[in-house]
Amino acid sequence: MKVCALCKKEAELIDSHLIPKSAYKKSRSFIDGKNVGLVKIVTGEGSAFFSDEQVTKKLLCSECEDRFSKKGERPVSMQWATPAGFPMREYLQSLGAIAVGPKFSVFNPASIDPEVLKSLFYFAISVFWRANVWDWGRSSAQYPGSLGQKYEASFRSFLLGESVLKNVYLLITVNSTDFLSGLIAFPVSNKIPRAAVHIFDVLGFKFTAVVGGHIPDNITKPFVAAGSNVLVLTAPLEESQDFLELAKVVQTKVTARGRLSKGDNGHYSK
Repeated sequence: MKVCALCKKEAELIDSHLIPKSAYKKSRSFIDGKNVGLVKIVTGEGSAFFSDEQVTKKLLCSECEDRFSKKGERPVSMQWATPAGFPMREYLQSLGAIAVGPKFSVFNPASIDPEVLKSLFYFAISVFWRANVWDWGRSSAQYPGSLGQKYEASFRSFLLGESVLKNVYLLITVNSTDFLSGLIAFPVSNKIPRAAVHIFDVLGFKFTAVVGGHIPDNITKPFVAAGSNVLVLTAPLEESQDFLELAKVVQTKVTARGRLSKGDNGHYSK
């Protein structure tokens, strides 16, 4: 018997997905009635190709896997973008924004269903935690351990329902256009003064978590003003800084392989 990474109990472990299996199904594109598949971009190898490969690992026991499903994956799967529509975006539009900029709209967290916010927060934290403890092998050594021992432990305790998560502020960007709504991008982490920023994308959502005990006031101020550690806005994801940086890398350092080199199209899986 092995040990579950979350509850730390000896159990038979099952195949866990880093990103929910259902997200891959929705992200696939269909052209002329044919399943084309996802476009997988491996920046470290400088290649892009069609692939339906999913990242799985025997990580959790069935009880903890079910916990992640009920508290995060299942409710969030009812909100993310699909070819038929984008429930979360439509829901936000029905509420009305409290602030509107040239290309973004900000929504009052107090007006959003607390169960929706709770599931989005739990889902985001579960993906960041999984990526942190995941064995990526030699090919991707960027993210594992990026939370540090202190926050890995506090994230784990929160996910088990044992404590409230402190010093974490989550910005949820909901794609305001249909372009890139099929994007899946694994977690990445960047250091900023006195804190760290963790980001991943899935089906029209960009989750950006700022983590640290001394986060600069200019970052925490809008959260404090809103009285919430979660803020939600709509904006075009194709204009986000991290996507623009990815696009630059793809254009200059990535070579298309296989069917992709022949000009087929698909959704991105980074």
